[in-house]
Amino acid sequence: MSGHKHTHGFILENRVTHIRGLPVSSSHAFRYSTVSFLVGLDSLESGNLDLVSGWLFGYGGRWGRIIGLRSKPYLDTLSSASIRRKLELELRRHCLLPHNETFQDAWLMTMPSVLGFEGINPLTVYFCFKDGTLWTVVLEIHNTFNEGHIHLLCVGKNEDPIVPKGYDHQWTFPRQFHVSPFNDRRGFYTVSVAAPVHPPCVDFSEGPGSLPAVYIRLYTDPDSGPAPESNKEIPSKRLPVGELKLAAYLRATVALPLTTGNAIRMLAKRPLVLFSVMPRILYQAWILQFNKRLDVFARPEPHALDSLKQSDPSHEAVPGGGVIWQEETYFEFFARRRVIEFVTRRVYQTGISVSLISSNPNVSTTDISAPKNGARSDILRITYLSPRFFTIVFTCPSAEHVLLFGRDTEALFDVSSTDLFNIIFSPIAENYTRPSFLQETLQGFRRTCVLDT
Repeated sequence: MSGHKHTHGFILENRVTHIRGLPVSSSHAFRYSTVSFLVGLDSLESGNLDLVSGWLFGYGGRWGRIIGLRSKPYLDTLSSASIRRKLELELRRHCLLPHNETFQDAWLMTMPSVLGFEGINPLTVYFCFKDGTLWTVVLEIHNTFNEGHIHLLCVGKNEDPIVPKGYDHQWTFPRQFHVSPFNDRRGFYTVSVAAPVHPPCVDFSEGPGSLPAVYIRLYTDPDSGPAPESNKEIPSKRLPVGELKLAAYLRATVALPLTTGNAIRMLAKRPLVLFSVMPRILYQAWILQFNKRLDVFARPEPHALDSLKQSDPSHEAVPGGGVIWQEETYFEFFARRRVIEFVTRRVYQTGISVSLISSNPNVSTTDISAPKNGARSDILRITYLSPRFFTIVFTCPSAEHVLLFGRDTEALFDVSSTDLFNIIFSPIAENYTRPSFLQETLQGFRRTCVLDT
């Protein structure tokens, strides 16, 4: 690699800065250095960036290399496709890329694994190019709850008219993803981006053209506080925002060609930097919780894609959605199996078909159809945000309690018909049998902490 005239991969030394301004009594700021890679996606996946036959740096596998990148931790983690293929699928899912088209190439800015260790990787940036110019910037955000979300920022579409000095583009859009337990999900993001000036497939020898940078500001909801005092502080004229609550900077300060010598020097100079992301997050969380006395917000369930579209009737929001979802727990798996068994029996008893629709696009819809010779043709559609829906159904003593807690209070699921839901999850009188002593005892335990309706 070091003998190549043109390099399509770089080692970046970055400066990360976080500044919290609200609440004023808990204001806090910190700064630290990180290392990330900026690599051309096509060159990466073709193996052209491998160092020392892939032993020092390589793409594809987790083990057998000192530094590495692979497809699985990015975007849809259940898919075995390449990063480019998964990126194309997300762009098409959000109607940004026609099915008969593709993009030219993309710069991938991310933190690699070391000795097979893959950290949290809080922010991965894809700079996608078409016809030699920047087309779309994709931000992939991971939180500490093992969830991932993407924002797709289209160049020339819904951009803010004023961009801070040193940046090329800026967008303001409503928050969709729960990143930190010290913030709720309300408010707005303003994202400013400085991008490489040309795609990786263009021959060059000096570097990516300009050092990439991402500047993120979190504004409160305008209904929860006063608006900015001056027009200069308003990032977007399209969307009203509240006060500036948090600002975060990620700026590359040095870009070195991805060569064998530079990779070895990086490991020698910063041997633990790629292992330190999670300890730094936990350390700052300790300060915010115990020194700054910040409130902690419970993790909400991820938004469904359909609800995001419905909340944006003006079509001005930045496209985005979940790409990584929490895995189903053993109890959720057990509850789901039992609930589906029960619903299957009730479908044959009532003649009502049931569709269980997950907001996670990686989970297939469960369709339970009634016998065709039945007198009814009703269909109950249940859309749920997470497998916790099944634990609520399994543990609540009645259908009314399920609706009160899971739908009306937690907004965890919705139904196409309340009447059909009550029919499916209520026993038929003629099939009633007196419960055993054990069943009565367990039912009593379940009712002790639930209000009667």
